[in-house]
Amino acid sequence: TKVVMERGKLVETLDNVTGVVENVLSDHIAIVTFKPKFSSAKYRVFCSSDDVFDLKFKERINSRHFLEKNPFKFSSGSDVWKHSARNSKVPLQGLLRPGQKVKLNAMPLFAYPNPADVYYVSFGVLVGKHSLDHPVPVKCIQTSAIFPNSWKEFFQKCVQDLNIHGDWRNNVSKHGGAGPEKVNKDKKRQVDLREEYRRTQPGMKELPAPVRTKQKVAKTVVWKDILNDHYGQVIRIMDKNYGIAAGFVPTGSRSGSPEFVPFQMVFDTFDVYIGDYDCNELGKCLAD
Repeated sequence: TKVVMERGKLVETLDNVTGVVENVLSDHIAIVTFKPKFSSAKYRVFCSSDDVFDLKFKERINSRHFLEKNPFKFSSGSDVWKHSARNSKVPLQGLLRPGQKVKLNAMPLFAYPNPADVYYVSFGVLVGKHSLDHPVPVKCIQTSAIFPNSWKEFFQKCVQDLNIHGDWRNNVSKHGGAGPEKVNKDKKRQVDLREEYRRTQPGMKELPAPVRTKQKVAKTVVWKDILNDHYGQVIRIMDKNYGIAAGFVPTGSRSGSPEFVPFQMVFDTFDVYIGDYDCNELGKCLAD
């Protein structure tokens, strides 16, 4: 098979896999290969300078202590992209060499014809001294919809120009330049950072990333444990994703005066809407 399958299903994301540089095609394009665990098959990944990061770690950090000792912390995905080879104007031909090991995220992207069988693209490649033992700063996305059509067309034209050995046919290609931007500015802000790279405010404990519930509750369902259209007040913002609000519910009356019971609730960026979109979709944190 030309892609990684598991129990008959396509593996949609490959996070933090170790890859080997097979060929550096230009200052902006390289081919990296990887082998899944318990497999002898080798797969090629199209890597571009857009998401190759050299964070220049001064020393190797033990994985058990990487969260607290990692010197590179970011507020958003946009901050990570400032360290990309493309943004730093560092040519891949000076940063990578054939046989070099790297840590990367990869996801399938199909194009035909494809003589070199390059059916993966990178989404974060960590390179440089002391970096192999550390995770990629960003999490891999699960859909290629984040890539603009112009970049997908660029990818398709590049792989069409490759031979079966993963090198340019006739040793040259007119598509070996930087190409269109792989991820636009707004999309970069929405990319999930790994916990080890997230910057937190002083004195705040890092919390896990919020997740959207898959449970659907019909609007016609009347359930007394659900409170709708209540007034409340935000009493604390814990970090960029989580906050605490307080409200009250009436419980009856005594001596002609209503009685209330206060309550507190935790909310996250998926719960706060601006118009028709929640904060997570808009790439905003609660502090915004």
